[in-house]
Amino acid sequence: MAQRMSLVDAKLYYGAAGGTAGTLITNVKDLSLKMKKGEAKVDSRASKYSKRKGSLKEIEVEWEMNDDSSDAALAAIIAAFINDSPLAFLIKDASDGHGIDGDFEVFGCDREEKLEDAVVYKINVKPCPSTRDVQWV
Repeated sequence: MAQRMSLVDAKLYYGAAGGTAGTLITNVKDLSLKMKKGEAKVDSRASKYSKRKGSLKEIEVEWEMNDDSSDAALAAIIAAFINDSPLAFLIKDASDGHGIDGDFEVFGCDREEKLEDAVVYKINVKPCPSTRDVQWV
């Protein structure tokens, strides 16, 4: 896999839940894709050592957006948060790169109003029950 030289190559798309997101969100500042795996203990008396086996995977995506009343993506995300509605998100390291595709629920929609900075929304999404499972693309 080719190394990405610039984070401006990274892409975040959104759309209606149930299908792959196709609308590019351009108002994205810092984004964090967090992936981790749970642990199940699989100890037995056959060994003196404690052993672990990976279990369910957890995915969490966080990013910042400048407050912009004309931004349709920000409006859709805020509406999804308020109405408890899922959205499809596609997070890739480049338009031709790799990442996560799935349906997510918006769990955080924090607004920061710092004195000497633009008003910023901090968005947090996690996979939700859906007709399609999250997948690595």
